[in-house]
Amino acid sequence: MLQKVTGEVYAIVGELDNRTADNLGNNATFGFVVTAEGVVLIDSGGTYQGAQEIEQLIKTVTDKPVVTVINTGGQDHRWLGNGYYKELGAQIIASEDAVNDQKARTQDQFIMLGNLIGDKGMKGTDAVYAEITFKEKLELELGDTTFMIYHVGQAHTPGDSFIWLPREKVMFTGDIVYVDRMLGVGTQSNSKS
Repeated sequence: MLQKVTGEVYAIVGELDNRTADNLGNNATFGFVVTAEGVVLIDSGGTYQGAQEIEQLIKTVTDKPVVTVINTGGQDHRWLGNGYYKELGAQIIASEDAVNDQKARTQDQFIMLGNLIGDKGMKGTDAVYAEITFKEKLELELGDTTFMIYHVGQAHTPGDSFIWLPREKVMFTGDIVYVDRMLGVGTQSNSKS
C-alpha cells in the first residue's frame, strides 16, 4: 500500500503477515523520496520480482528513475531486490556491518525465503551487495534533498541504519522500529540496544 508521508516522501507498507509467494518477500515497510535528480529508494525488497513490484508503485508517482538504493540492514527484504535496481543503474548504499551480515547469512536467507515463496518467486534474485559503504554515518545530497544515514549499533540485525531527512523532518527506521508487526528476534539481533 502506497502512502504519501509529506512533500515528495512516500512509504510503501508491505504485508503484515509472513513472506509468501503472493507478496514475493515484501513484508516490510519501504520508502522512497523523489528528488530533482531521481528517486532514492529505502530498501529494495525481498526478491528481484518484489523489487519490480516496488518500482511499479513508484511509477504511479513519478517517471523519474531510481538512482540510489539505501539498504537499512541485513534482513532479506531490505536488500535481496538490489540486483534489479543495479541492472537499472542505481547505486547501492549500506553500512559496512549490514554488508558483512548480508554476506554471512546469504545462503540461509535464500533457503528460508525459497521455502516460503518458492522457486518461481525467487527467479532472478541474486546476492548483490552495496558498492558504497560507511562505518557510522554517511551524508548524501541528491537534488535539494539531504539524507543523513546513521548506523549506531546492532538492532534487529548487526548493520541496521536509520535515515534522517532534516528538511522534511522524516526518519526511515528500517528494522530498528516496528509498528503493527511482531519483531523477530534471532541470533543476529540485539533487542537491548
